[in-house]
Amino acid sequence: MNDLLNQDCVLNLASFVGSSLFASDVGRRTDGHANRRYEIGGDRGRSVRSRSGTTPGLFAGGGNFITGGNGFSGGRGGDDGGGVGIVKDVQAGQQLSMPRRKRILMLMSDTGGGHRASAQALKAALDELYPDKVDVQIVDVFAELSGPFFRSIPEQYNFLMKHPTLWRVTYAGGQFWPTRQLAQRTYMFMNFNRLKEAFLSFEPDMIVSVHPLCQGPPLGVLNRLGIRDRVTFVTVVTDLGGANPTWFHSGVDRCYVPTQHLWDYAKRYKMKDHQLRQYGLPIRRMFWSDAPDSTLLRRRLGLKLNVPVVLVVGGGAGVGSLHKVAVTVARRIEQEEGPYGAQIVVVCGKNEKLREKLLFEEWPIPVKVTGFVSNMSEYMAAANCIITKAGPGTIAESLVRGLPIVLSGYLPGQEYGNVKFVQENGVGNYGKGAREIADLVCSLLGDPDEMAAMSKRAKDLGRPGASYDIAKNVGQLLFERRQETPLREMEESRTMAYSSANTSYRVTRPMLPV
Repeated sequence: MNDLLNQDCVLNLASFVGSSLFASDVGRRTDGHANRRYEIGGDRGRSVRSRSGTTPGLFAGGGNFITGGNGFSGGRGGDDGGGVGIVKDVQAGQQLSMPRRKRILMLMSDTGGGHRASAQALKAALDELYPDKVDVQIVDVFAELSGPFFRSIPEQYNFLMKHPTLWRVTYAGGQFWPTRQLAQRTYMFMNFNRLKEAFLSFEPDMIVSVHPLCQGPPLGVLNRLGIRDRVTFVTVVTDLGGANPTWFHSGVDRCYVPTQHLWDYAKRYKMKDHQLRQYGLPIRRMFWSDAPDSTLLRRRLGLKLNVPVVLVVGGGAGVGSLHKVAVTVARRIEQEEGPYGAQIVVVCGKNEKLREKLLFEEWPIPVKVTGFVSNMSEYMAAANCIITKAGPGTIAESLVRGLPIVLSGYLPGQEYGNVKFVQENGVGNYGKGAREIADLVCSLLGDPDEMAAMSKRAKDLGRPGASYDIAKNVGQLLFERRQETPLREMEESRTMAYSSANTSYRVTRPMLPV
């Protein structure tokens, strides 16, 4: 084990080129001074592997690296994010320095659009709250840090999402402790070295997980490397009414839950009160502030000003029977409310075939059909109610905009809790099939007082500042925690000579404990 760690920590970090995760021009000079010798180190005797600033890679361009035409990088700095890394030209006696930032590695996976959206929302809030003090990298732990079998999990998820029965079986299997342990041990056996290389390369001060499967294995790697106490680990739960047990790991420093129900659920899995915080679900930046007047937005979006708007969405991938739902709802509105009883906006996401199919429909009421939109906040602010599947992100954003919610579907197990959350809080209901959905929509349109009351309850339940609140607490945890020694300075240091092309580097490589 000692030989394995020494080899991996000393050699592989300088020459790992096995995948597109890391740069292929490691340690190569690009400034034309091929015969010069450089000493690379940090203000605490630590260094980061040399890499070309012109080579793309998973962690390229991060705030902790000195990148650019010179093609080398300095070491990490002090604990307060204000340390200085040094790159020294031994022959010319010149030094370059720059402030150091705290490094945050966010682990997620594109198994549904909500995890990446939450990660991006947290990154935006952290960058805004702590400018030039944090370097946040978002990584898909399966697509970017895992081997061939686990690398395809996002595609497997998309397949299962279209086959609810298969998903139900898969999800149910994950509820049992033995199957969870078997899956995590298998993942660790097949991907330990990949996670280790990523952690030792980026050297995070904090790891933030926004995915239910990103607790056990990363914590296991940190523990086996003996560096768990040097890296703060937090979880941000991105479900609302129900959650997979794998979200809750007693070994994390902090766990952020969006609702009281999930706080209680976390306690069932041995989470302590001091580990838990409740701020809401992190949502996209466009929802952080109040929207403009709905009349102004309807004019901007090309909608009729004095006709109620029913927004129909199916997620970024446009999954679900949107065609049948939209057609049925439009016909029912025309029958009960007349040709101008309401107008419909259908957001098809990236489903281009669905969009084209809907464009050729003959509609009895005004209907606008769009593909993927980047201004969903405006469409929600212009609408009177929304039809959507029970994704937690869309529900949370709808609440912020005060929209009554009609749920058109949910993934068994994973999203059923979200249905209960909407119903129990009086902000919407679930329709089993297109006809029942149409009945619920017409019931809202026919009772403006009830729609207004439901809208107020939704607005009261919304948490527009959740991303900021979580980011602020994360920052406090990050900057208040002191690290007596850096990750690589655990026992002793050794000097490694590394030669690439005609360039000679002298790099300090501290050894890890076994």
